Amino acid sequence: MDPMSGKILARHLIRKGLQILTTEVTENFEALFRGHFPDFVVLHCHNSRGDFDVVKRATHIIRRLHPGCILYVTCSSDTLDYYTIRYRFQDYYYDDLLSSPLQCGELLAKLMHHLSRRYHLSPTQS
Repeated sequence: MDPMSGKILARHLIRKGLQILTTEVTENFEALFRGHFPDFVVLHCHNSRGDFDVVKRATHIIRRLHPGCILYVTCSSDTLDYYTIRYRFQDYYYDDLLSSPLQCGELLAKLMHHLSRRYHLSPTQS
């Protein structure tokens, strides 16, 4: 995500009680990510240098290291059709492709949906 959108989203999520770690996806992403065990990750489809391949590899790394991690990839709705063909989103690993700029409410709704499928609560006995 662009730095401003990332900061705004992080601020909103922190207010909701979520712990946030922001990082740039670079060639040494695996070494940086190996020690973290997130419930979910949000990645923009390319990094600040416009590198789609490094982000695509990062989605594979995340899925390999943390198969239960919910993975969201964002892309501008204006470029989605073009990027889908040119950069082959089908080669990324993700649970949901979201349009950017990402709204906090949209992310939380998607996250609650994914988490509710993961954690099944027993019905309360009266």
